[in-house]
Amino acid sequence: MHTLIIRTRNRPDWLEKTLLDYSKQRHPYPIHVEDDSSGDAFLRNQKTVSLYQNLLDVQHYEGFGRQEDSRANRVLKTTRKSLERVKTKYYSFQSDDDLFFASFVEKSIEFLDKNLDYSCVIGPEAKVFYDNNLNVVKTSPKYWHGCSQNDPLDRVFSYALNPTLPYYGVCRTSMREHLNKVEKITGRGCFQRENTVNFEYYDEEIPWCALVYLSGKVKYFPGAVMGVRGIHDSPDRVERMHKNRKLKAYSVGPIFSLISPTAPQSILQSHQDLETLVKVCNSKYSDDVIDDAIMRFLWHFIRQYSGNGLLSPEIDFCAKKAKQGGKSFFRRLVRAIYFRQQRFSAKIALIKSKSLKIYLKDK
Repeated sequence: MHTLIIRTRNRPDWLEKTLLDYSKQRHPYPIHVEDDSSGDAFLRNQKTVSLYQNLLDVQHYEGFGRQEDSRANRVLKTTRKSLERVKTKYYSFQSDDDLFFASFVEKSIEFLDKNLDYSCVIGPEAKVFYDNNLNVVKTSPKYWHGCSQNDPLDRVFSYALNPTLPYYGVCRTSMREHLNKVEKITGRGCFQRENTVNFEYYDEEIPWCALVYLSGKVKYFPGAVMGVRGIHDSPDRVERMHKNRKLKAYSVGPIFSLISPTAPQSILQSHQDLETLVKVCNSKYSDDVIDDAIMRFLWHFIRQYSGNGLLSPEIDFCAKKAKQGGKSFFRRLVRAIYFRQQRFSAKIALIKSKSLKIYLKDK
């Protein structure tokens, strides 16, 4: 019925903790551990999985992108191959620091079996914050959005304006047929990077989320918790990789990729993949409309991520601003008052300006 795909890399402690949690939950569905780990971490994960095979239907696979130097390439190749390994009607992706609830699977499959125009079911998650010893510090809710648009292009723009993480929900495995059709048309792996630069923030998740939206409607169950999203300070979390100045694509942002000689080819490949997917999924829109829309879609996501932004610690002014930081009510209030004062002062200056009066009088 359902396969849970857990992607992991060099975090054996987290994988061990997660499999322990699934065993306590008595997770009844197949689990595929797609492992991009190196060296000892890979061997340790292999041993951990074998220890749980008498409690869970769990298999350990070497990630197809394991040998790739680029994180984004690893994720792209391993994600694509992991879909091919699924033998069940439905699947979900999860990270090694998250937890998916089997109770959500049952309810979702019941809905999807009756509503063939939907490709996925998602629900709210519990964001669980851990300290360095993996102890729970606090929890908070994380909600998502559904989408009931009929056309695939409308749906993918709904995703752009109301982002979710649908491939972490319960998805139809049949949508991989859309990938197969695209690959037959383009002659290369869909969403894969071959001899071109990566757009790290875009490549890791957005193409796979777009696939779900293009394949069908997305149902949101607001009253059914989908699972747990682990939040912690590990430096290898994508949200924190911008702090590593050696990883220019993350610390500087997409400008680092855009100045690469292969950037145009990379963008063209992404455009071709999405454009072909929209057509394969039977959009009503003309080729011109689809072409323009996909360009806007790509730029919307590529430009969103700015790495460290302007708050560079090497620049005194920026470092000072970064230290001030914070989004407290008091800071927002002070900032709002400051800008109101500046606006008011500028208005007074305009009123008093003799040069402006003369200019406007002549007009």
